[in-house]
Amino acid sequence: ERTLLSYERVGWSEEPAVTVDGFETRPAAECGPIIVCLDTSGSMMGARETVAKAMVLECMRQSRTQQRACFLYSFSGPGDCQELEL
Repeated sequence: ERTLLSYERVGWSEEPAVTVDGFETRPAAECGPIIVCLDTSGSMMGARETVAKAMVLECMRQSRTQQRACFLYSFSGPGDCQELEL
């Protein structure tokens, strides 16, 4: 609660997992697009907005490096959502 959780998912394959020394390994599939949701409401002013925009920039850089599509969903309130392909 009240902490940022981050997960990295490289892909998924229906092939069975291999367990070696207690570690489970699954074969990776091709990577899909990076999807970023950005809150642009007034509560994000100041440092929160700066950090959020830095994260969007880094996601965009990683998508270019990994040759993946990157989609940004920007929202600020009910009924206000914009979709951009970066």
